[in-house]
Amino acid sequence: MNHEQDMSPGKSFILKFTAVTALLTALASAGACMPGPTRAHNKSSAMVQMLTESDNNRTLAIHPGDTLRITLPENATTGYRWQLDRCERDIVGVVAQEPHYNSTVVGSGGMVEFVLQGRKAGACEIVFKHWRSWEGDSSVIARFRLKVNVLP
Repeated sequence: MNHEQDMSPGKSFILKFTAVTALLTALASAGACMPGPTRAHNKSSAMVQMLTESDNNRTLAIHPGDTLRITLPENATTGYRWQLDRCERDIVGVVAQEPHYNSTVVGSGGMVEFVLQGRKAGACEIVFKHWRSWEGDSSVIARFRLKVNVLP
C-alpha cells in the first residue's frame, strides 16, 4: 500500500510546511547562538540576532542595518508589560513591538518581541523595564539591559 496515495493534498502540505518550519527554526537558533564578533558581516546583507531573557546584560557589536529581535516573557493580564525605558534612537531604532500570546487560554501569558535595528555608528545602552505603567517606576519588577556597539 502506498502511503502517499493515502494523503490528501492538505495533509501533504501540512507535513511539508511543518518540516520547512522546523528546519528554519533550527537554522535560526544555530545562527543566534554564534557569538557576534566571530561572525563575518557582509555589508550587502544585514544580520539578525535573536535574543532572549538569558542575554540580559550582554554586550553586542552590530552594524547599521543589522536587526536585534529581543523576545521576553510577558503576561499582560497581570498588568505587567515590558516597555523600552532607554535607547538612543539615532544609534539603534525601534522597528516593531510584537506580542505573541496564547489566544485560546484566557489569562495565559506569552512573549513580546521587540525588533530594533542599528542606524548609525556609536555606542549605547538599551534598557527595557517590566512594570505596570499606571503605578510608575515603583512597580518595576525586572529590567533587561544590552550594551550595543554599532560599528561603521
